[in-house]
Amino acid sequence: MRRISSRLHRLTPATHQGRLLVKGGGILTGIACVLHIALGADSIVACSAGLAVLLSIYPIAIYGFLNIGAVLIAIVGFRYVGFPILAKLAMGQPLDTYLLDPVGSYGVVLLGLLGYLSALFMASNFSVGRPFLQMASNKAILGRISFLAAAIGITANLTVAFRAGGHYQGITIAEFFVPFLHLALISSIARVLQASEKQRSFDVWVVILLILEIAFAMVQNSRMVLMETFLCFIATVIAFEIRIKWKQFSVAVFAIGMIIILSTPVFLYVRNSRDDLSWTQRIDATLEMILKWPEAFAHYQKYRDLVDRLGWHLNYYGSPQNVFERMTLVNHVDVIKAGSDSHGNVGLEDLRLSFERAMPRILSPDKPRKYSQGSWLYERIGLPNQGPFATAPLIGTGYAAFGWNGTFFYPFFLGCSWLLIVKKISGWHLQGNVWVIYLLLRVHNQFVEGSSDAYVVHILRSLPQDFLLLWMVETVARGRFLHPWRRKAVQVYGK
Repeated sequence: MRRISSRLHRLTPATHQGRLLVKGGGILTGIACVLHIALGADSIVACSAGLAVLLSIYPIAIYGFLNIGAVLIAIVGFRYVGFPILAKLAMGQPLDTYLLDPVGSYGVVLLGLLGYLSALFMASNFSVGRPFLQMASNKAILGRISFLAAAIGITANLTVAFRAGGHYQGITIAEFFVPFLHLALISSIARVLQASEKQRSFDVWVVILLILEIAFAMVQNSRMVLMETFLCFIATVIAFEIRIKWKQFSVAVFAIGMIIILSTPVFLYVRNSRDDLSWTQRIDATLEMILKWPEAFAHYQKYRDLVDRLGWHLNYYGSPQNVFERMTLVNHVDVIKAGSDSHGNVGLEDLRLSFERAMPRILSPDKPRKYSQGSWLYERIGLPNQGPFATAPLIGTGYAAFGWNGTFFYPFFLGCSWLLIVKKISGWHLQGNVWVIYLLLRVHNQFVEGSSDAYVVHILRSLPQDFLLLWMVETVARGRFLHPWRRKAVQVYGK
């Protein structure tokens, strides 16, 4: 009983700050929705959007801001509805402008969020026993985890990098373990925090990992990897200090936002020629365009011209806005809903293709390499030529597959399965737990904007494969493979 009481006491600050966060977010959302109505937005649309945001942040008030399930649902609400509420308001545009079916689209998002919320409550109340991975707080163990994860992450990143500029036809399993470099960074930051009694978060090893993360982000030409690198810092510090320092958090979020905005022209410029560049040439090209940022920005402005993007369907802000459109998912739902209403639902074909993609290539050698279920879906609803990896988020995919029923049950069943697997692997509490922090950063993007195939792949392949390597890393880091007397020496040294 004393242990339970102590645990509840430790979680109280997170729950308290979580409730303050929800109250502040609720007030801000309410004000924004009223302003949208004043701008001329349909009151049904504004109220649906506001209710969707409130539903998505409600779990934080119950479970606290250090619960991975509550955080993921809040991010879903923010990306679908929360961000566009603020962005459209900043641009002086009502919520229902530039949408084909604003009432229907926001209604679909609201129902989809109810599905996610139901999945979270179901998974929360379903007992899976103790997590496979034990929380690691010993600084010596954290150091070993960091070095082992770095070995895996660097090897995987180099394997992928060496294929750049060529047409590789072999097994591509290394791509699944590229994010282990995040675990190395998270563990190294946690070790420094523990060793310095939360006074520092940097040392030489952390700086080396940061340089590697940024370099490989250039190789992959990925803004998401760049953003996640800095999120590793924010998430780890918050999880180990068990509180949000609002000043540092605001500065960090602003810095990340500026980095993404400033890096967008550079990364998009290099993306046009990356297929023919080796991994070292990609880094050189990215650094060169950073120095020639005005030239990259001029090219980006030309890229945004709708005339040069024939058939482009995302125009929620009145003109092409790469960052804003990527951060907004209700617009994807809108075009998917309109296309599905015109061309009919795709039905079970969507799930069949999802399971086919989840099959290992050794069992399905004819599986296309550059297949995108989002692109397939847009083609089926009459919107071809949307690029090789068009985004079709789960709520929209559910509607395209089975209409309103799919809108609710796709997030419910697939979301619940995903959450239960994470719960069994590491538990849900971010507090001082590097495994949960890593899994949050590992899954957050696909959990939010992934279509049904991304969910099935994570449930059947990515998360199980991650677990096997995480378990091996934990086993080696804790010295469980050693002879008993040597294991005891390692444990004594760790203290």
